[in-house]
Amino acid sequence: MFKKKVTAILVAGLAATGAIGFAQTLGDASTPQVVQATNATITGSCKFEVHLDSDIAGKTTYVIGKNVTAAKSQSVIMKAAVPALSGYHNVMHSKVEVGVVNNQVVPLQYTTMFKNGTSMPNSMAKAAAYNKYVKIAYSDYAVFTNQKQTGDTNSIKGNTYLAKVIYREKDNSAFAFLSLYDGNGKWVGYVANRAVTASKAPAYKPAATKLAAKVQGNAIKYNKYVTVTKKGNAVWSGFDFKTKKTTTDKLYQKTLLAKVKYNHSNGSTYLSLYDHKNKWLGYVNAKAVKVGSGQQGGAISANKYVTLTSKNYTIWSDFGFKNVKHYSKNYYQKTYQVKTVYNHFSGSTYLSLYDSKGKWFGYINQNGTKTAAGQQGVAITYKHTVTIKKAGYTIWGSFFGKKRGTSTKYKNKKLTAKVKYNCANGSTYLSLYSGSKWVGYVNAGVTK
Repeated sequence: MFKKKVTAILVAGLAATGAIGFAQTLGDASTPQVVQATNATITGSCKFEVHLDSDIAGKTTYVIGKNVTAAKSQSVIMKAAVPALSGYHNVMHSKVEVGVVNNQVVPLQYTTMFKNGTSMPNSMAKAAAYNKYVKIAYSDYAVFTNQKQTGDTNSIKGNTYLAKVIYREKDNSAFAFLSLYDGNGKWVGYVANRAVTASKAPAYKPAATKLAAKVQGNAIKYNKYVTVTKKGNAVWSGFDFKTKKTTTDKLYQKTLLAKVKYNHSNGSTYLSLYDHKNKWLGYVNAKAVKVGSGQQGGAISANKYVTLTSKNYTIWSDFGFKNVKHYSKNYYQKTYQVKTVYNHFSGSTYLSLYDSKGKWFGYINQNGTKTAAGQQGVAITYKHTVTIKKAGYTIWGSFFGKKRGTSTKYKNKKLTAKVKYNCANGSTYLSLYSGSKWVGYVNAGVTK
């Protein structure tokens, strides 16, 4: 048996269909006031917590808790007495650990706030047109649809929505609920909102929403390196989506800096992209990129072979470029498998190398390599006269497909090796000629 924590805002009197109620202000209570949750089905032990905001801004929240135990799966009423507190306090949210029945989580269907034992009626809730864009700015608040909590703001934090209607207990009430819609006009649910006015004594902690100025939402600092992984997406110059600045086809597999992100009301996230020269490129849908762990960008899968063709490159252990793993001069003209490519923000491309045993070898700038047609590596000029010393070995017509014959025919004969290949499997192969006639490829171990 396991438990799942569910978060809900305490709301009043949800029995009336289609109406919503409100958490009440508890002020200078001379007698304890009761908060209770109904319709909570539990198994085993759980704890019912009531969270109150502080009467002084920035101070710790009051928590009143009570343990509840059920011998079997049953519906229980959980209550917590709110003691007399000086100043003003709002019931912010409750947390109830809910049991599992037949491996199905039984959620807290809704909570009801009682003041001095009396439920506040829903008839007091007044609806008014609002039509403002809001951004979900805080976690741990419930999202209600009618009489049920259907989610919380943890999963939609940072998103922008259109609040079409505001519900208040009274015309001048600072605490309210907003009815939210996404960019496609789909209703999301009710989320609490509370504005602080200068005329009120307490400085309340803001509720789950705060106003966002534009349909794209507020600019959120991001500063992550991303690699473009999809073609066919527009890169926009503005959020009216009328003018394309460029397309992802032209930026494909490049790594760029996303300085800012926007959680748009249409449900998509957009990133503001810059290149390594700090040139702004436009806004792109975040689904068209892959986030990297650093300036190297996102890993791009590969399966190719390269031969080290320069002696002047460092092979690195990481992209901090502080830890040296090897130097190319010590492995000059050897061939390695490349499983991953990184197109660095700087404009350089780095290859992740693996040796003949499949062991990771390190990262190298691709300028220190040359891509081969296969695991044989690149052709290296050789121009040596060799003698076939062993019989019975295959002479290949290609790597490693068609056979041209065996070394038996040429045993003890001198041939010209014009080119050699240092294969990724650790072997070296020679391209042999008899005069001007090409003989084929043979393992160098067959010759002397």
